[in-house]
Amino acid sequence: MRKLNWILANVVILLTLILVGCSDESRSTSIQIDPDWSSTKLTNGMQLHAFNKPEEAISLRLVVHAGSMQESKDQVGYAHFLEHLAFSGFLEQDKRRNQAFESAGIQFGVDQNAYTDYEFTVYELDIPDDKLIEPAFQWMRHIASGIQFLPQSIATEQGAVLGEFRQRLPNARPYSLKSYEHSIDTTPFSKRDPLGTIDSINHIDVEELQKFYHKWYQPQNMELVVAGDLSQVDISLLFAQFFAELPEGDTPRRPRTTINDLTMTPFVTGKIPGESSVFELVFSVDGSSIDTLEAQQRYWYTQSVGDAIYNRLSDEIARSHIPTSWIEVLDFKIAQNGLLIVSLGFDEQHRTALQQMLVKVLGEMRDHGIHKNEFLSVKKPWQQLLDDAAIDRENMDSVQHVNDLIYDIEQQQPTQSQAQYVENLAQFISALQHSDLNAQLKTVLANTPTVFINADVSDISNQLASINGIENRYKQATKKPIKVALNQDLPQPDRIGTILATGAPTDDMVYWKLSNNIEVLYLQQKQAGSSIYGWLSSLGGIKSLEPNEYAAARLLPELVNRGGIGDISDDALVSILRKSNSWLEMFVEDTQHGAVFQSNEEGLVETLNIINAGFMATKVNTELLSVAKQSAADELSRLQEDPVYALWDDGSKDVIVENSFLMSSSEADINNVNDKQIQVAYQKLFRNNTGFKLFLVGAKDASSIEAAIRQYISSIAFEQFIPYQPQHAYKHIKEDFVPQQIIRRDTAIDGKTQIFEWIVSERSEPRTAKQVFAEDMLSRIASERVFSHLRSEEGLDYSPSAYFLSPDGGGIDFWWLQAHVEPNDEKRAMSAFSRVLSSLAQGVTQSERDNVVKQLINDLNALPDNPQQYGWMLNRYWLMGYDYHRLVHYEQTANSVTLEELTALSKKIFGEAANKMTLIVHPK
Repeated sequence: MRKLNWILANVVILLTLILVGCSDESRSTSIQIDPDWSSTKLTNGMQLHAFNKPEEAISLRLVVHAGSMQESKDQVGYAHFLEHLAFSGFLEQDKRRNQAFESAGIQFGVDQNAYTDYEFTVYELDIPDDKLIEPAFQWMRHIASGIQFLPQSIATEQGAVLGEFRQRLPNARPYSLKSYEHSIDTTPFSKRDPLGTIDSINHIDVEELQKFYHKWYQPQNMELVVAGDLSQVDISLLFAQFFAELPEGDTPRRPRTTINDLTMTPFVTGKIPGESSVFELVFSVDGSSIDTLEAQQRYWYTQSVGDAIYNRLSDEIARSHIPTSWIEVLDFKIAQNGLLIVSLGFDEQHRTALQQMLVKVLGEMRDHGIHKNEFLSVKKPWQQLLDDAAIDRENMDSVQHVNDLIYDIEQQQPTQSQAQYVENLAQFISALQHSDLNAQLKTVLANTPTVFINADVSDISNQLASINGIENRYKQATKKPIKVALNQDLPQPDRIGTILATGAPTDDMVYWKLSNNIEVLYLQQKQAGSSIYGWLSSLGGIKSLEPNEYAAARLLPELVNRGGIGDISDDALVSILRKSNSWLEMFVEDTQHGAVFQSNEEGLVETLNIINAGFMATKVNTELLSVAKQSAADELSRLQEDPVYALWDDGSKDVIVENSFLMSSSEADINNVNDKQIQVAYQKLFRNNTGFKLFLVGAKDASSIEAAIRQYISSIAFEQFIPYQPQHAYKHIKEDFVPQQIIRRDTAIDGKTQIFEWIVSERSEPRTAKQVFAEDMLSRIASERVFSHLRSEEGLDYSPSAYFLSPDGGGIDFWWLQAHVEPNDEKRAMSAFSRVLSSLAQGVTQSERDNVVKQLINDLNALPDNPQQYGWMLNRYWLMGYDYHRLVHYEQTANSVTLEELTALSKKIFGEAANKMTLIVHPK
């Protein structure tokens, strides 16, 4: 169960000015309701919204119009606590229903989820098909009128909710939480956090809890949302069967809370260990609901303003060569208040330069707007959005459909018909003019922004004193910036390679073998729309180099990605890619390296041309080496302030041999990198063909891209063809490692204890697809046992979990169990972990095996509808030699994993010979 994140991914921000270029008709036209959604209302006031999408899994959401704002002073945190109780305290028939879910691969308490907000509680359930539709409705009916208030359940959930406090409201507040709490400080939300208070949870009044439940969980306050393949189900009849008999209550649905103003005053706070320094400029914009076409177009203008700011700021920072942790332009709303936040993260030593730059850039954009090429870069993504509107709609799964409707319910706005959306988007693009966007920029940036700062604790007073100066500088008029002339002439290949062989491994795949020994697979998938996704990669990575070259290889991507290619600067390359809404990045990982990109039919040629130029460069431009080293050192220094990272670093050094490619580079390693090491790393990884493979996913016929492949990929002239030879014998673990040891690290950050049970083992290579599937299944079983022991039975933590990290081709497995508990619960948690590990060492049960097979199949069912994720997975399997056909036929592969094989794997990993250690962060 999760608390609704206050920063929403898709938010509604509206500007308060009249849209230039919109007709009078659009300004007065209401949003048309999507006819694909049908709505039914029972006589007791409960509503059903249903969306039929054939051949889709089914998603259900129960919306209760009650959250923390509906609590009395004696019910603080009870709306959220009820959400927890809904998942425990079952009668016998409830247990049988939940067993039906589990037998279908649905983990109770994991796949069934919920969140509580200020004015809503939403329960979620996703099922694979209509065979479970009646148990699903039974579950929603249980929430509506059958929650049990059993003493043991209340005690267990008290521990879980207190664990949620440790996770979401830690004593050492992160900057994002502190800045949000400052923004709502003078609003009704400030004293109404959905979690309540620790005291209110420790002293649950069962009578008041029941009062809240019976008052607000009434049919007129609830809506059921269902989407998926409902063709064989009379959904309205089922709805009436389960909910019509609920008596209408006497609690009217309360109007939404109105918040006229947020706390828009400057905010300066101190960093906690591990955080970046932050500088943010916050602008207020309109946040009312989208209920007309005019409002929708104004929102799109707001997004365009954010895109323009992000692009200009990214370019300026790239040209300045100042290291940054991030650049973000966020738009979101709190109640009816919209915010546009321009945010920079960085190391403290760069604060002055970056703050001055941000103020200068925004001032220049306010006073002088953006130039034509920048405008075209902003407009292009809108056109691609329109081009892909139909396929994007088709690709939406049930989860996306129900979540979109839930968002619209929460925002009190209609869910728009697809036809009207497309028509309005086309009109917006047609009317979008350079001068209009500059006018919007001027309006948004005209008011002095609110300054938010995250700084060293010792420097808070200085930063507070600096705010007036920052605001005064922002108000000053700026000179028109000089437009930088960019050399965008990409070098062309002086020779063209050939295609030696072609094939068709599957009905929707084409294979090419190129004359330079690069192999290419193209997956034609209509779901890709106008996009083309690509991975040009090879086995090798850090692992294929000498230890004294590791740090150089880790710096290589930033040098290439930020330094440009030959005479073509980074900002020129970015400008080329933005014209077609494309992106491209080099990567060097532990066991593989290459380039990844996303483009489209318009931009594919130039994207492949850039790849060609990058692979053909005789050397890397190292002018930015000092910047790359500084950036890496800053990041490492920041991470080492975090006690959990530092503890894991201690544990790694204790168990892993020195000079292993698995170990991070030290600050000394980074500082000692020189030009020669950079050139050697580049030469070994990119100038030799170590077995490069190019995997592409797109909707067009393969013949449409064949010429570009031949011209720019087959023409890459490598110095040598040296296929990577994977090692089969590994020695990562120190011979003198002592298992069962405990490593502790004291911290004064939040006064809580974090426990990590590590299990490390060496693994033979290469793996098979079946082994990869089996490891995924075992991780699910381990997670379920940890959740059951520490959460459901003991109530020790909100989200105890199990994870595994098994780098492809790395020859090693890292498994860990983790929990975040009160210091006085440390022994109980370690005892629970011990029971989990002992049980895993004995193997798994048939029901566990059957359940996780179905879980994995359920999760993979949606994979082919996500071309980017599917392409990444297929590329991974092809590159690693896992036989990608086993992924294509994932159901068959999953079912081939036997109980005996899973048990043998569990015993091998968690048995007596396992290398176990315990890492504990605890308060001083």
